[in-house]
Amino acid sequence: MYRNADVKGKRMSEWYYAKNDRQIGPVTTVSIRQLLASGSLRPTELVWRQGMREWAPVRSVAELAGDAVLEAMPVDDDFVPPAQGAASHLGYFNAREVLGDRARETLKGFPPPVGPQDEWPLGPRQLDQLAEAVKHRKTIRTCANFFQSLCALYVIGAVICLLVTALPGPRGVAGRATDVSVLAGCGVLIGLAVLAFVARGAVLRCRLWAPITFLVVFGAGLVVNVVAIAMNDFAYGSFNSRNGGIEPMVGMITMAAVTALFAWPCIRALSAIPRFRAMPLWAQEAVVHAKL
Repeated sequence: MYRNADVKGKRMSEWYYAKNDRQIGPVTTVSIRQLLASGSLRPTELVWRQGMREWAPVRSVAELAGDAVLEAMPVDDDFVPPAQGAASHLGYFNAREVLGDRARETLKGFPPPVGPQDEWPLGPRQLDQLAEAVKHRKTIRTCANFFQSLCALYVIGAVICLLVTALPGPRGVAGRATDVSVLAGCGVLIGLAVLAFVARGAVLRCRLWAPITFLVVFGAGLVVNVVAIAMNDFAYGSFNSRNGGIEPMVGMITMAAVTALFAWPCIRALSAIPRFRAMPLWAQEAVVHAKL
């Protein structure tokens, strides 16, 4: 615990506060409130002055809390309390003029605001955190929209497969084998459509398994297609043809490029999800509640 400072001869309005394991002071009541308003001093940090038996959190001192505003806030928040008369230093809000320089610059070209203009704003740090949370959430939602599009593509592919099997064609062993392979492909597409539908909801809930699963699916699909191209070309001697095997190589490169394009939203989501989860809880809840 910090020692009670020797304040003999000092006024009762002078305070000492603890910051980074250091005892700082004396400072005035106005200075303490300014420190609170700027975020330099948190409501949970300790203060002391002459007449107090021991150090106490700022939030528990009525004179500093001001109408018990701090007492109502969560203990572990980084909330910056609205100390009376201390708002004028904020660039985007001015207690006397309502709109400050920052608000004028940000809303340049907008019609004059018609909503409430006298509410206490978030501090600059919280605004930056909110903007970062929105950025990461947009990346996550982009991945979710991608899964939704994949689901639709898989369903269309399955319908096409069913139509192919319904068309009249050669019967016999070869015809039945073709129908079986087409139906098997249809089943795979339906399964992938269901997986994409479930993954969409999962990625919106910041579940990492969703993008990881589809990265595995895309990787497996790339391997299968490359092997199929190679086996087909070797079977028909394309690698020994006069074009030097350029056609199968172009096919493989194209397949790899398409796979990379499909994998990109998943890779970005893998990076965005941990960063979004690392944002303050209030920012996460606000963004999700706003359906961003």
